[in-house]
Amino acid sequence: MHANNKRKYIKVLCIAVCLFFGINTLASAEEPTLHQKAAQEEKKRNYSKSNYYYLKILSKQANDIEALYGAANGFQQLHRYERALVEVDKLLHINPNHEQGLLLRAYICIKDKQWENALKDINQVIHINPVNAKAYMYMDNVYSAMGDKEAAEKAKQRYQQLTTELN
Repeated sequence: MHANNKRKYIKVLCIAVCLFFGINTLASAEEPTLHQKAAQEEKKRNYSKSNYYYLKILSKQANDIEALYGAANGFQQLHRYERALVEVDKLLHINPNHEQGLLLRAYICIKDKQWENALKDINQVIHINPVNAKAYMYMDNVYSAMGDKEAAEKAKQRYQQLTTELN
C-alpha cells in the first residue's frame, strides 16, 4: 500500500473507531473563550494582546464588568492612564462599589498626583471593605505625598496590622 493511501486509511479507521465509541474528534479541544484568551495573555503580562481580547468582548458586550476591569488594568500597565480612566469610569458607572475598580482608579489618580480624588476612592473602598490592606497602603502613600505625616503613619500602622493578621 502506498504511504499516502496508508495515512488516509489510518485516518478513516481512527474516525470509524471514534464514531463507534462515541468520541467526537472535532470537539476534543474546545476553543478558549475570549475571556480565557485575555486572562492567559494577562498572566503572561502581554497587556497589548489581553486588551485586544477585552476590547473585542466590549465591542459585543459594552457592560461586561470583567472585560472593563481587564481593559482598564491593561491600559494602566501599558502606562496609558487616560484610556485606563475611561474604561474604569465605565466600570464604576455600572458598579460604583467595585473594589478593584476603585483601587485601580485611585492608583491612577496617585500616579497623576490627584490626591483628593485618590483619597475619595480609597475611602470608598475602606467603607465597602474595612480590611482592604491595599487601600491603607495607598492611603499612606497619598498622605505622605501630601505631607500629612500623622495621617500617613496612622494608615501605615493599619496596613501593617492587616498584613500581619493575614500572615
